[in-house]
Amino acid sequence: MEYIASNDIYMFPVANRGESFPLSRLTTEQNIVNILKSMSDKDGFVISPSGTITKNSSDPFEFVIGGYYVNTTNVKLPAATNSGYTLCAKIKLKKYGSNIYDHNQELITQESSNNSEGRIDFNQGGNDSNFTALSFTWESTPPSPSETETVFECIVPILYYDGTNYIIKEEYRYKIDRNSIDNQWIDLTQQS
Repeated sequence: MEYIASNDIYMFPVANRGESFPLSRLTTEQNIVNILKSMSDKDGFVISPSGTITKNSSDPFEFVIGGYYVNTTNVKLPAATNSGYTLCAKIKLKKYGSNIYDHNQELITQESSNNSEGRIDFNQGGNDSNFTALSFTWESTPPSPSETETVFECIVPILYYDGTNYIIKEEYRYKIDRNSIDNQWIDLTQQS
């Protein structure tokens, strides 16, 4: 048998890694979102059914971005102004720690005045305040996410406007396909 050096591997959950690996046993933000991220080849996906939606309804709109589950309503999503545009959701994650055993991440605000530290109470300000960890933009082409040494972002297309209808495209919903599992599917219905 061969092994990897303990300082070169991280696993979760493992309760008995000792004091040097506190994140292996703690229910951290990163450990929870990584469970969802591991099930998709994308930065996120829409959970709500594909097809045309009624934009002004209070129907739920659900999606996952960067492993974070989001639930809002159709009417609360920003309205489109241009035909052929896609609504994109964006979050920024701050990376902490430099070693495999203390690396962690945290959702941060997108307001430039707070971006350097990032750690704020997202519930401050009451009902009239905006939740600044998640932003939305209508784009003709969804932008590519950026990454620095300490901050990276996730961008997920969630809704399309064709000039008349708001549409959740099926491609926004794919969570996993045969390419996600090394394209080694065996069609059991064709076996004799």
